[in-house]
Amino acid sequence: MSTNNPLKFIAVFGTVVGSLAIASLIFLPPAIQSIFVYFAIGFPLVVLLLFLVVLYFPNGVFKSGVDE
Repeated sequence: MSTNNPLKFIAVFGTVVGSLAIASLIFLPPAIQSIFVYFAIGFPLVVLLLFLVVLYFPNGVFKSGVDE
């Protein structure tokens, strides 16, 4: 499988992490399972929101010398 597109790489990574999270949920005690589910759902959303904030408020970090 070739991952030439960065979005494809992110999608494959997200799929693998989600699958591993579901697989490890079986081995957790029931008291911790609900906390883990909230973390497994919430953490990627926080990372996505931070990524969108970085894209929305650029400060010239993503520009190369040619773009100036």
